[in-house]
Amino acid sequence: MSKYCADCIHMNTKEEKYDGVYKCKFLKDFTNASSNACEKFDKSYGRNIAEKQRLYDLGKEAKLKKEEAPLGIYIFILIVLIICTIIVKLTGN
Repeated sequence: MSKYCADCIHMNTKEEKYDGVYKCKFLKDFTNASSNACEKFDKSYGRNIAEKQRLYDLGKEAKLKKEEAPLGIYIFILIVLIICTIIVKLTGN
């Protein structure tokens, strides 16, 4: 069976960056609850299976949202390219 950060005792659910991403007490950094467990994994017996599954699902949702690039970035890049094209045409190069 796979081990995930949601199953680890070091994941502090009280200190969250946003839903699904919580502070790891041991690594002292934020980590996604659906990430594969690191070598410092310690199984949490304090959380029930439903709570672990909920945290894992929140982590999956957070990962999907992170992978989606906002439309604004593409629009900004397009505007910069258009401006560069105009400048090149005006300078005659």
